[in-house]
Formats: sequence, structure tokens, C-alpha cells
Amino acid sequence: MASPDEFDVERDRTLRRLHGDGYEEILRQLRDEKEAFEEKHLLSPHATTSSSSVGRIIEEEHKLDNRTDYARDRDRIIYSNAFYKLAGKTQVFITPNNPLISTRMTHVIQVAQVARSLARALGLNEDLVEAMALGHDLGHSPFGHAGEEVLSRKCQEAGLPPFRHNEHSLRVVDTLEKNGKGLNLTWEVREGILCHDGESESENMAPERKREFLDLYGLDDVELKKNPSTPEACLVRLCDRIAYAGKDIEDAIEAGLVKREEIPEEYASLLGNTNKKIMDTVVKDVVLNFLVFVKDFKEKNRREPNSQEVRIRISPEIRAAVNGLIGDFNYPRIYMSKQNQTYIKQTSTMVSSLFDSFYNEARDASMISGIKRLDDFLTEDEGDGLCEGLFSIFLSMSIGKAEDIAEEMRKAMGSNQPLETYESLPEETCVELKRLFAKASEEGEEGMDAIGKALGAARLRIRKDNLLAREVHYFSTYYFIQKMSDEYLAEASSAEVARDFLASLADRTAISIFKRLNIPQSIV
Repeated sequence: MASPDEFDVERDRTLRRLHGDGYEEILRQLRDEKEAFEEKHLLSPHATTSSSSVGRIIEEEHKLDNRTDYARDRDRIIYSNAFYKLAGKTQVFITPNNPLISTRMTHVIQVAQVARSLARALGLNEDLVEAMALGHDLGHSPFGHAGEEVLSRKCQEAGLPPFRHNEHSLRVVDTLEKNGKGLNLTWEVREGILCHDGESESENMAPERKREFLDLYGLDDVELKKNPSTPEACLVRLCDRIAYAGKDIEDAIEAGLVKREEIPEEYASLLGNTNKKIMDTVVKDVVLNFLVFVKDFKEKNRREPNSQEVRIRISPEIRAAVNGLIGDFNYPRIYMSKQNQTYIKQTSTMVSSLFDSFYNEARDASMISGIKRLDDFLTEDEGDGLCEGLFSIFLSMSIGKAEDIAEEMRKAMGSNQPLETYESLPEETCVELKRLFAKASEEGEEGMDAIGKALGAARLRIRKDNLLAREVHYFSTYYFIQKMSDEYLAEASSAEVARDFLASLADRTAISIFKRLNIPQSIV
């Protein structure tokens, strides 16, 4: 089979033969015309256009097709591995056998549908909201929010930040997809994915963050609670909440957990008592409020509002009813029901056990087969204090006797992650490592960069050697990391590998692996 580059050359030759030498220019014109028509004639002045995008992490040449950048992002998400797995992940009810009960994929499709319908009514960019909506839950762990809570606790015990599905969704599209290369989405779609989670403290959803705020990692809770920078992302945040308010009730009715007549009248009389009626009530309210806003704005300012001036408003009475329905009915009767609590306890055991197993296995993948004598390493690169072998030891060193050095290393690397555990080092080894590390520290930023490179190179070499030496099964971390890029293998800690692998699993896969690891299997 031809390589990708060879195929591109051959395809180019075939298209030229079939359509003439000017086929590339024809496709380029088609794309430009489509972008100009869709974004300049169909969209309102307050919509976000792809031509005004901040851009991608890695700059790309315009593809020769008829899609805008946001439409291309949508398609990349739809064809991603993480999107396919949403069909097997919990929305509310774990691994439902009834096809009428929602999975995580059902939910994201419904968010995308209502968000796109509202975007069309409000004159916003439909491709952008659809991409954000379809990608917003890609980072969800198996077993829904119950699984997320346990995984978050295990991550913190291992020295990682708390696990949040919206932040992990960003990691999925930036780092984990395409075997560690990421999808390279536009900044606006990435921001919408990250900032979809959270309830606005105001009835007005309006762009709040500046689009110049390019770094989307390491945002604190205050920053994450702010509204995102585009009206499309604000809309997706709103639609995420209204899409599950009524559908979770329909699922609970289908599961025999609640009855429709049990929905409190104070909410049903205003919103309706079916998902269709609830959605229709909220959507109509948002559309009518928006029309009033635009009319008032134009009368006052003699022009259309731009994307930063848009206000997407839900009436206080409607908003209070939605929040009340979720808080007073959905939570006690569905999410915290006795039946659901039973499943939560079971999944808590599974997630905790799986993380420990994956973490230990990932640490094994980073181990050197034994610690050589110190003299063996000193002969490799004694002069500059950045001997790769010595830092290989750092990767497999327990905190124990080397705690002081480990603390210095964590500070230098800007991380709270524990070093990989293997065995305590002899006292004389610790002293020598500390001396060499101090020498590297004196070199300032260059020394620290060299340490990072040495650590990455050592981890990459050790993991590759271990992968070659082991039989790989779908239920092991080796199955996960064998397909990842060298960059991922070099940079990801064992705790990160365990987190990334576990979060990627569908419910049934997680259950299957748990059984294999914890229930004896017959060999005859």
C-alpha cells in the first residue's frame, strides 16, 4: 500500500488527468466563495467568522475543499476515536441495555441539535456551535460524573491536578487524538470545549473573556467560570444545561425510576412535563428575548451589535424553573436515587482499582531493568552533570532516602507530580545525584531545559524497550501507549498515562478489564 505522501502524489496526478491542470484553483475558488457567502451573507454581524479566527496551534494551509475552518473542525471531531467511544459512555444510567435511554453520545448530539437550531435563529455561526457541542464531552471518563469524581480523587493522590472532564476534553483534542498528535483545532472551538461547563450567574450570556487570552491551560476556577469569548460558545454553555434537564427525566421514566405525574407542578406548569415541551419553552424564550435585545440595541446605537456586544438572554422566571427542576427533582429523584447510588458505589470500586492497576503498570513501563553501579553512569557523561543514565534513575527512584533530591527535581520541573517509584537509592548515589543536579541548576534555564530533555529521552528509551519486550493486550496500558507518538511517550508521567488510558475507556470495556484483572480466569 502506498504511503500517505505517495498517495497524495498519485491522487493529484489522477485529478489532473480527470479534471485538468486547473482543478486546484477551481476548488480554492469554491472554498473562498462558500466562506464568503456563508459568513458574510448568511451570518449576522454579531456572528464569529472563521476568517477572524485566532488560528490553530499549528498553522495549516487552506485545504482544497468547500468547508470553512470551523466545519473542518466539526468533521475532525466526528471522525475522532474519542467521539465514537461516547456511544459507550454513561450519561446518567450506566451501560443501559435499553436503546431509548441516553448515552453520552446521545447527549452531545442533542446539545449540537438545539445549539445549531438556536444559532440559526440568532444568526450565529452554526458550524462553530456544532463543532463545540460535538466536542464538549470528549474527555468524559467512563461511568459519567460518578466515575469522574473517583478519577479526580485518584489523580490528586498520584500528584496530578483534579480531573475535570472539560479540561480533559481539551487535552483529548490537543494531545491524545491521532496517536498523540491531536486534532489541531481552531482556538475558538477549543475554548468552547473547555468553557462549556458551568452555570452563568446572570440571565444574560454574553462574551466575557478576551480572545487575546491565547493560553487555555492552567486557568483557575475564577477564570473558568467566566463566559467564553464568542457568543457561539456562550450558546453552547446554555444548551448543554437545557439539553439534559428534560431528557434525563425522560430516561428516568423509561427506566421506571420516576413517573411523569411526579414532576413538580410549579415547574411543569411553566416549562411543560416532557422533554419536547421543556426544550421548546426555553428555545422560544431565548429567541424572543434575543429579538428584543437586537431591536433595542439598533434603536439605541443605530447599528447591529458585534460579537462582543451580543446578549443571549433567558428570562429569570424560565431560568429559575429550569434550575429548580434540576435541583429539586432531578438530583434527589434521579442522580442521587437509591438505585443510582448503588451503581455509583460499584463504579467507584472499579475506577479506583483500574487506576491503581494502570498506574502500577505504567510505572513498570518506565522502569530500568536494574540500577547499575554509580560508576557506570559517571563514565557516560561526567562533565556537564546531565548524564542521561542518572536521570533514568530519577525516573525509577522512590521518594524514601532521595526525598530531598526529589523535592528539588519537582520544583525545578514546575510539577507536584511524584517521581516514579522503583527502590531507594544508596546514600552515596543520592549525594552524587544532588551534586550533579546542583551543578545543572547553576546553569539556569538552559540547565533546566537540558534536564527536561534528558528526562524525556530516558523515559522514551525505557518505555520503548519495555514495549518491545512485552506481550500487548487491549486491557493493558501497553496497548494504549504503543500507538502514541514519541512526544507523548517522552513527556507523559505514569500517572498521566493511567489517567489518559482510563478516561478513554467505554463503560463496558472498563468493566471487562476490571473483571480480567480481579476475577480469576480459567486457563484450561
